[in-house]
Amino acid sequence: MTGLKLTLFVLCVLMLNRFDAKGSDAELISQHDVVEVFGSKLIKTSTYRIQINNRAGEKYGRIRIEHSDISKISKLEAHLETISGQVIRKLSNAEIKEHSAISDISFYDDNRVTEFTLKHNRYPYIVEYSYERKVTEFLFLDYWIPVLDMQIPTHEATLTVNIPIDYKLKYSAHDIEEPEIESSGKTTQYIWKATYNVLAEAENFAPDLSQIVPCLKVVPKEFNFQKRGSFESWVEYGDWQVDILKQLNELPEWEKQHIHRLTDGITDERQKVKVLYHDMQDATRYVNISIETGGMKPHPASYVAENKYGDCKALSNYFKSVLDVIGIKSYYVKIYAGNPCRPIDQSFPSQQFNHVILMVPLEKDTLWLDCTSDGPFNYLGTFTQNRYAFVVEQGNSHFEKTPAMQLADVAESRTICVGFPEKGSSAVSFSGNYKGDLFEKFRQLDSSYSQADQDRIFRNYLLEDGFELQDYSIRNLGRDTCRIEVEYETVNHHLYKTYGNEILVSNIPINVPDFEKPEERQFPVQIDDPVCRYDTVTYAIGEGYQVDALPEVKVLETTFGTYTIQFDKSGNQVVVCKQLTIYPGTHSLEAYPAFYSFIKEVKTVENSPLLILTKKA
Repeated sequence: MTGLKLTLFVLCVLMLNRFDAKGSDAELISQHDVVEVFGSKLIKTSTYRIQINNRAGEKYGRIRIEHSDISKISKLEAHLETISGQVIRKLSNAEIKEHSAISDISFYDDNRVTEFTLKHNRYPYIVEYSYERKVTEFLFLDYWIPVLDMQIPTHEATLTVNIPIDYKLKYSAHDIEEPEIESSGKTTQYIWKATYNVLAEAENFAPDLSQIVPCLKVVPKEFNFQKRGSFESWVEYGDWQVDILKQLNELPEWEKQHIHRLTDGITDERQKVKVLYHDMQDATRYVNISIETGGMKPHPASYVAENKYGDCKALSNYFKSVLDVIGIKSYYVKIYAGNPCRPIDQSFPSQQFNHVILMVPLEKDTLWLDCTSDGPFNYLGTFTQNRYAFVVEQGNSHFEKTPAMQLADVAESRTICVGFPEKGSSAVSFSGNYKGDLFEKFRQLDSSYSQADQDRIFRNYLLEDGFELQDYSIRNLGRDTCRIEVEYETVNHHLYKTYGNEILVSNIPINVPDFEKPEERQFPVQIDDPVCRYDTVTYAIGEGYQVDALPEVKVLETTFGTYTIQFDKSGNQVVVCKQLTIYPGTHSLEAYPAFYSFIKEVKTVENSPLLILTKKA
């Protein structure tokens, strides 16, 4: 599971373009994977041929293979060859590096990484490598994505799965045709074929990668992963997870006494949960502990109580055990976290999750608790909101949807005061009140970075274009407040432009997301969180100047969102009030031109000159 440390500040939104393989930095000439099942063991042999076309493509000759104690690799071979097939040289053992896959959010990680690089000084050239992987416990026969990169074509890819004749599997494919199936007396062979030629850079608000490139999930109907389990139904899979969690909920006696000391004087159940949640936040820390059964089995609750750390599984299991002590029922919940939201295929029972949270159903409310978070109580945020979560319950495991963020939950409001220019420069002060995504970004910035890094990130990634930062402050309003206040002072040299006796005043645009033109867009638009932004901007007119005329009010109301801008003159100031709303939802390519038209009209207004000031007679 990926941790909750968010790399939220560098957003790279690139224009999508169709192009052929001749323009690619590299090409996946072929990928051939063969999976064979022998009892409770699985052996996978993989062979790749990658053509490197230029210097930029050399990164695809840097090979990284992850493995662990239950997924070991061997028989690694690699070589370089010319485009005509002549072997240039073979990989030597001295060029192979192996190290831990431990990250800065990991305390202990049994995953290892084997790496090597092959490159040549004449283009194009081919890197070919192969290896064997032996897996002793598995929930997937394969999760196959025969794509190196969205911008790199795959000319030929095959996945061959050989299983005993009585072995049962099932599969779910996206953009991959049905397999060829052959049976002999003792085995059954499945062969899938795939190519990938619709090359693309990332698009803003595109669906998850699994909805874009060819991918295939192949799972056994029955498995033995620590304990015997089945993917015949979600209930059976949930029962296996319950078995994995058994006997992991015991807490030391001293921890139970601590729990009672904190809560025995409280009558309200919600308040009890809140007090204990805060205590867990203060006493424990999140680490990614990927050990034991491939990261599927959490450490016991007693381990977390004694050591004061755990990953999402361990902390959720621990807090579930804490609530058990005072008789409050809660449920271990598996979810796919992150953005964009990846849909769960509920017709295909299988392991489709990367995170664990807790659901606490109370009489008048249901709490959703991310036990790895140091954020507000009962706040899931953009990381896990508005998606189906798998609630683990003996004999009744099922899906429930996490609460969706509403417009009030994501509202961003800015008050901006623009001073009349002195010597060509205007002093501009911003006062922002942020919820939703920007609340999470600013909170992370304030709590997790050094002052030097905060300054760098603020200037480079959060400051509006064209403004010079003078000073800023971030004010966190309390551990359970889901908003944050940010104030900053800036200077701008281009808001007021003088032309003879007139001054043209530019607009300070409200933040409108960027989208590709309809003829350039390839993927549907998926907006997981609503957008709700308010700006109140006050412009100083200046002594000796007057406003010729105020622009008319502009109102846009569409099925995709709304936009308004209106103007008011008060003394020597003009106040501009703006509001932008974009509703959550998925819009097909057929609907995209209408959606884009709304965004374009907003941008046209926002990028137009705002006021004309003239000297008084």
